[in-house]
Amino acid sequence: MTNWVKRLWSWIKEPRLFWLSVIVLVPSMLIALLPPQSELRFRVVGLFLQLCGIWTVAWGLSETRRLFGRPSIFQSTREWFHRFPRFRPRPTTATMHASTGGLTLSGRAEIWTGVAPTAPLEQRVTALERNLMSVNKKTVEIQNQIDAEMRTREKAFAQERTSREHADQEILQKLELTETGGLRLSLVGIIWLCCGLILSTIPNEIIRVLF
Repeated sequence: MTNWVKRLWSWIKEPRLFWLSVIVLVPSMLIALLPPQSELRFRVVGLFLQLCGIWTVAWGLSETRRLFGRPSIFQSTREWFHRFPRFRPRPTTATMHASTGGLTLSGRAEIWTGVAPTAPLEQRVTALERNLMSVNKKTVEIQNQIDAEMRTREKAFAQERTSREHADQEILQKLELTETGGLRLSLVGIIWLCCGLILSTIPNEIIRVLF
């Protein structure tokens, strides 16, 4: 039973904008229709609903700026006033920092077995074998370095691709929230504006028809 109540409450809360529209519209209409009816009350209630409709526009703009990481309208206005040019500008202090980059030098020493041209054939063959072994060892080390560098670059490329895909997904989600959420909020604003315009424009006609 408790789980069913929680699921029911979650289902009821889902259309939040609909309930917001009802919470504002129903009491306003009741206030306008309560006896004794008067043209002034209809016009005041209509003006209130129109202001609520205009407020939804400001709310939508604020939500859009928040989604894209922009400051709110209030913060932008406050910063604009804060940038008001002073009659006597404050003294500015300039600081300079100089830095030199470090220079890194690397070197590699290789041992090469050399023999005289007049050395016996066995010594020359032995020296040649040692040099070939050294070249082979160096080739393997270079190949290992190349493989390690390739793995590092492939990993960096994969991370960059993943981050780009994640950023693209976030942008798409923000655009979707901006469009769909803004449409729902605009629909609520349109309902309030329409009711407010009707109450403010023809209050006497409504009173004559209903009462």
